[in-house]
Amino acid sequence: MQIKLAYFVLITIGSLVGAEVGAVNYSMQISRSFEGQLPKWDRGHILSFDFPSAVVYSYDRAGREEFQTAISVPSAARIMIRDIAASPNGDFAIAATAVADDGAVAGVLVLLDHGGSISKIIRTSPVALKRLLYADDGILWAVSREFDANFKELPSHDLLRWYDRDGILLGHAVDRQSVSREKAEPAPAPLLAVSRDRIGFYADRANVWTEVSSQGQIIGQWRFPAATKDYKIRVVEIKLTAQNDVLVDAIYSYVDGRKSHGLYSFNRDTGTLRQLDTGNIGQSPVSLRGVDGNSLVLRYPAGFLWTDWVH
Repeated sequence: MQIKLAYFVLITIGSLVGAEVGAVNYSMQISRSFEGQLPKWDRGHILSFDFPSAVVYSYDRAGREEFQTAISVPSAARIMIRDIAASPNGDFAIAATAVADDGAVAGVLVLLDHGGSISKIIRTSPVALKRLLYADDGILWAVSREFDANFKELPSHDLLRWYDRDGILLGHAVDRQSVSREKAEPAPAPLLAVSRDRIGFYADRANVWTEVSSQGQIIGQWRFPAATKDYKIRVVEIKLTAQNDVLVDAIYSYVDGRKSHGLYSFNRDTGTLRQLDTGNIGQSPVSLRGVDGNSLVLRYPAGFLWTDWVH
């Protein structure tokens, strides 16, 4: 049987204002194909999930499997996992949708203990959680979407929610109308980032980046560069560094068929992206998977987003 190896590299960084990506100081590999699901680095773990089977996986810093857990919910015929996150104390949280035999759906928050066993299941409907990330204080932040009794998205509801260690809702912020007044969902595939003092949320369809304090107060909102007649931009990932630099993994697709996958820093003052030089770690594009202290965790090589595994 052929084994596919996933490679990750850690890149030392300082402030990225006027700086470029530094040299490689550590590398690791995982003997598993993620079947199209992007793994992410989160608090010492490589996390991923298999969508068809609703199984979540965690690997340690050395690439050893810590657990694989099949997620199940009582009375649910099918589970659709949306995201997984690691807490500072070693527990995990999963955002999922449970589907019953009769087609009824419910949003759920599933909590796992240190060993990956299910410890608690919390029904979140009529709110669906789409993206999860823990802050350093152990608070779980989530990008959410709220529905009415007819399962239609409410035109005005908060897109960010935060929970304590037991999954109890503590607050919510960032009204949908502040991100987009369009009828279409503003964040079908949202992104979430945290630093020591703030949380960043990207609404992909609206192309709006919002930062809030740890108390949920809006620090600012910015629009990312938009597509032009010559190219489209797809934001793959966004992370905040310890210095609150905004790092963006993005793909530019040009009308002539060319694609450019690169790592960028976002300038809040000008609303522009500046490409970072990653040539010192090779000529292939890199894929941003996380921030680990003063290091970036990159997946490499990454010529294409879903085909960057080495045989």
